[in-house]
Amino acid sequence: MADQEKDDNRNNAHGGGSDHGGPGQGNPDHGNPGHGGGDHGGGDPGGGQGPKLIEIVIDSNTYKVRKEKMSGAELKQLGSVDPSYRLFLERPGDDEPIPDGKEVKLKDGMVFYSLPPADLGSVLDVQLKQLFERYNTVEVTERSDGTRLVRFQLDLPAGWNKTRTTIWFIAPAGYPAAQPDCFWADNDLRLASGKQPDNSQSGHVGHGAEPAVWFSWHTKAWNPNRDGLLTYVHVIQARFRELR
Repeated sequence: MADQEKDDNRNNAHGGGSDHGGPGQGNPDHGNPGHGGGDHGGGDPGGGQGPKLIEIVIDSNTYKVRKEKMSGAELKQLGSVDPSYRLFLERPGDDEPIPDGKEVKLKDGMVFYSLPPADLGSVLDVQLKQLFERYNTVEVTERSDGTRLVRFQLDLPAGWNKTRTTIWFIAPAGYPAAQPDCFWADNDLRLASGKQPDNSQSGHVGHGAEPAVWFSWHTKAWNPNRDGLLTYVHVIQARFRELR
């Protein structure tokens, strides 16, 4: 799932994204429900000499640990991840599933995220419910062309001119075989420097709502049997971690 593609190839994707110059069709938040951001200590809290602290991210929250290796189950416990959820490690290309029993050699900057277990029922309705459980600001509008416009509030990392923005994206007709593509944010969203984000356009109304900043940002290696709306939110988050 999660790498950023930097050219105009419309390769389908998971967990990362790529940008393209012209307007097109439009990592959770994979955080646990109710689990806020910030730095969290982990591993051996004692002082003195010892292994250096390793900084990792689990569901958008930062942790500093001294252990050089941790299992999937230990990482879930550290990140307060529901034990029934699936854990993934961001990697170029497809992200790596981390089963509970798998041991991971930790390195600074590793990013892990969780996804809920597969469920039965209408795929889109189930995934919208999962999205609402994580972001209770979610609003969904059914459109005449069979698509659905999804709107919710997303916290932003440092480096932007605001700490939170409205996000819009379209769940296309034929979802999940057809993947979401591109997204919109508040029309006044800029980098902290005041610069317009790369590969974006202000005042865009392609989503049919109020004018907004349109981001040309596309997924790669999308798998409808694995990926979902929370995956796409992770794609959006990955874009905002790129401060450009």
